[in-house]
Amino acid sequence: MRTLIERNGGGYGPEIGLVDNSFVRDDHIINHQLFYKELNPKNVILDEIHLFKLVDLTKWLKHEFLDFSRPLKLHEEIVVDSDSQGSITNYSTRAGSEASSGVQEVVKPIEVPEDDTSNYYTAPFDLNKVVSKDNPNYKLIQVLKSLEKRYKLQNDVFRYLGYQKMIKILQNTTVKIKSEEDAIDNGLSKGLSKKIPLLLKMSEADSELQMDDNEQTLVYFQECHGIGRFKSQQYINMGHSTFEGLLPFMNWTQLTGLAFYNDWQLKIPREETMQHEAIIRKAMNEVNEHLCMEITGSYRRGEQNSGDIDIVVHIPGVNDLNYVSRELEKVIIKLTKSGYIICPLNLNETLQELFQPWFHRLFSHFQKPFEVTAYDDHFHKFYCGAAVANYEPDIVVDAEALALRGNDKKYTIDVGKTCRRVDFVITEYQGLGATNLYFTGNNNFNKKCRLLAKKKEFALGNDRISKDGQSIPTADEYEVLDMIGMKRLKPTERNF
Repeated sequence: MRTLIERNGGGYGPEIGLVDNSFVRDDHIINHQLFYKELNPKNVILDEIHLFKLVDLTKWLKHEFLDFSRPLKLHEEIVVDSDSQGSITNYSTRAGSEASSGVQEVVKPIEVPEDDTSNYYTAPFDLNKVVSKDNPNYKLIQVLKSLEKRYKLQNDVFRYLGYQKMIKILQNTTVKIKSEEDAIDNGLSKGLSKKIPLLLKMSEADSELQMDDNEQTLVYFQECHGIGRFKSQQYINMGHSTFEGLLPFMNWTQLTGLAFYNDWQLKIPREETMQHEAIIRKAMNEVNEHLCMEITGSYRRGEQNSGDIDIVVHIPGVNDLNYVSRELEKVIIKLTKSGYIICPLNLNETLQELFQPWFHRLFSHFQKPFEVTAYDDHFHKFYCGAAVANYEPDIVVDAEALALRGNDKKYTIDVGKTCRRVDFVITEYQGLGATNLYFTGNNNFNKKCRLLAKKKEFALGNDRISKDGQSIPTADEYEVLDMIGMKRLKPTERNF
């Protein structure tokens, strides 16, 4: 099963949940109250997990192909509770009827128009983008983002998705919203618009909902590479609010994440990414002139700053991933010996000896016994930390970046330059089109593509497009868009 997961993208994808058929009708979850109680005891944010029927696992193993293109819908309809009492603490008393009406509104999921899928395209939006202060609803959007973040942490899916919907609409609204009527006129539903008077009061007072200590600590732990929601909640349940005292429970990848906790929250300027690209291309050409690379993600979409550097690697005409993997290993060895690659975040036995100096430094720094696991197979992805020598990048700090607390500051490792996250993924040439689409993103664009593909009975994954269980070879992402009936958008037009 591990090999099958590795072959299909490994840890790049979202978490996967398998659901018993008794909780499934058609393509969505039913019996929600029991489902949340029995299947989600750890308060996982379920809208970020791809859910599949348990019986799908049998089909995947039989056909040796993980088809993640058709996840179950968490809700056939999303119920957004308009009762904001207790959640907007600064105004719960003054708001009166607005905050306690208890009105519920049914919000239908976004659907592709049945009569015009060929040119389906909406104005771009990105929930993570920095909203310009010139936006007439800037303050209102900031309040909504604080609420969305709060309910996301609380796993309150209904409210979280409701506020997310409002943010999406307001990001592209050029009219200043001053009343409930304005909100309705500019695309918000009546139910969501009822929240506007209370939210406007918050925005006028520059009020922002503050997270409580537990919520702040959840975010703090999750900023460390290798630590997700499950582990963060476990640490809090153990009584911890800092990493001090947690080192015995952390593996080598998490320790590496802690060592570069500050660096990996910094944004990477586009100019610096170009420096990384030049170094990697040079090494690839020296190893094998047929090796090709494409930096995907926000860089390919034309953004000025990126969180990390995602690279898709292929060899034209070659579908043997083990061969491509062996060639990439040679590149990694060259880049490590040159000092560009600083540390690995996953490992196979071939590369384990190469990184012994780093591991000795890491475990000595954290005063832990040397313990490293590596798999005995070719890798289809390689994650690492890397840095450009003799280059002083512009420091671009994320507005929501967190600083290490108290004694946790001593856990950082100074390598004399800013370490960046660089991720390599290899692909078969026949699946290059789908792979470039997926890793270029963004998430909203990918969701629209999968929805269109499903309507035309295609399965669109992160490394192939298939129909009736048969992969359709294509190295051209625009051919994939043509198949599913999506407009031929350039990467720079995919910032939905």
